[in-house]
Amino acid sequence: MAGIDKMNMTKEQFYKFCEWFFEHYSVNEEGKEIMEQMNYQNVMEYDRVTFNFPKNVDEYLKKNCGLDFVQKRLKEQYGE
Repeated sequence: MAGIDKMNMTKEQFYKFCEWFFEHYSVNEEGKEIMEQMNYQNVMEYDRVTFNFPKNVDEYLKKNCGLDFVQKRLKEQYGE
């Protein structure tokens, strides 16, 4: 099932997201799907990075990721 339409991040936000991810990473379905979406080439070439996570990853991030820009986007898509 599709999750949020897109989650766009600046380079700075991407680096913060990576830092959060590698501090909290566990080998589970959501972790593997997050790794598959990470494209380090794009962050080096462009000013923005786009993720298109499935709904189970969105739910995982909503429960586990305290980054404001991630929570803001999830609330925009799903509401409070």
